[in-house]
Amino acid sequence: MGRFNNESGRSSRIGRRQSYQRKKYSSYESREKEYKFKPHGYGKDKQNISYGKIVEKITTEIQATYEHGADITWSIESKKKFDFDTVKPELSDPNDTGEKLICEKMVEAWVNRKSLFEANWTNTYSYILQNYCTAAMQTTLKELPVFEKEIKNNPLKLLERIGVLMHTPMRALYPQLGLIEAFARFLDMRQDEKEDILTYMERFKGERQVLKSLIGSKFLEEFTKNTPEYKAIGSDSKAQTKLIEDSKA
Repeated sequence: MGRFNNESGRSSRIGRRQSYQRKKYSSYESREKEYKFKPHGYGKDKQNISYGKIVEKITTEIQATYEHGADITWSIESKKKFDFDTVKPELSDPNDTGEKLICEKMVEAWVNRKSLFEANWTNTYSYILQNYCTAAMQTTLKELPVFEKEIKNNPLKLLERIGVLMHTPMRALYPQLGLIEAFARFLDMRQDEKEDILTYMERFKGERQVLKSLIGSKFLEEFTKNTPEYKAIGSDSKAQTKLIEDSKA
């Protein structure tokens, strides 16, 4: 009877542990599917998808659903608005009647494509804000002093500010505090359980970019110049340049 009770108790404990693990992994997987931008340090609901992965999903959706969506996708990926003057049709021979007619049609299509882009540009802003930002992120964005003048209806400025808010405390009392926390997050990065290497690399690159935006690109250059290795090189400018470039890699 005692053996039966022990086995029963052990089975019960194993059952509870397996149930807990199922809930834990189920919770992880359900959170992983939520492609939402969240402000840094807001409540217990932490960011579990990298900025880059969410942007990738946004551009994929836009290219698949928007007419001429590739123009919007190019702008987001290049971080600059597509310049339609670079693809404007031009007439090479004004005396060629046939070419002139073709060029007129091409210019008409170019004008329509440009107008559609401007309409899609504003729609993209609304699409990102409404579908990929949590309520907390939306509120935080709208509370920014530059929201009306710089961010509203501009998807590039929106994504730029979102990237900062995802990695910087919303209401840091001192700018130095944000820098310290950015350093701490970068140095404390670890690959999470069940997180694949590509997803981890996306998070790593995101944190690295935020750190660079706070300290500038010459931080490691100045640090390298003060190392014994750099000073030992002497006046060899090529070796000095290589050492500095290696530090930025």
